[in-house]
Amino acid sequence: MAMVHVPRAGEKRRRENGLMIQTAKRTRFLSDFDLEEMLYTLMTISEDLALLLNLSKDICQDKHCCNCNPSERIALYRKLKSIETALSQDERVSLPTIQSMCKDMYDVLKYLLEKHYTDFVKLGMDHLILAVRHQFVQYMMDYSLN
Repeated sequence: MAMVHVPRAGEKRRRENGLMIQTAKRTRFLSDFDLEEMLYTLMTISEDLALLLNLSKDICQDKHCCNCNPSERIALYRKLKSIETALSQDERVSLPTIQSMCKDMYDVLKYLLEKHYTDFVKLGMDHLILAVRHQFVQYMMDYSLN
C-alpha cells in the first residue's frame, strides 16, 4: 500500500506560485559600546569569582576541607587570572574568545556551588555566591551567549 502525500496548508499554493521561503537568520549587531559594556561586565564577574575562590580557599584551610582538590582550585584560579589578563590587555576580543571565557567562569561557579555553597551558608555569606550567579545568568541572557 503506497503512502499518499497530502500537502499541508499553503504548500500547494507556494509550489504553484514558485515562492521560496527564506528562513530568517538571527543576527545581532554589537556596537562598540555594547562590546565594551560586555567586556567590563565579564571583568567584574571574573574578579568577583576570584575573590570567592580565595575565600573558599581560606574556608578550606580553616576546616581542613576534604570536599575539594587544591590542584583543581589552583587551575580554576589560573583560568580566572588569564581571563582578567586577556580582558585588561586586549583591545578587541573575539566572540568565540568571550564564549570560552564564559565557559571557564561557569566552571568556577559550578565548583563553588557544588563544593562550597554549604560552607558559605554556614558562614552567612551565601548571598555573595548567589549574587555572582545571578549576575552571570543575567549576562548570559542579555547577550544570548548560551
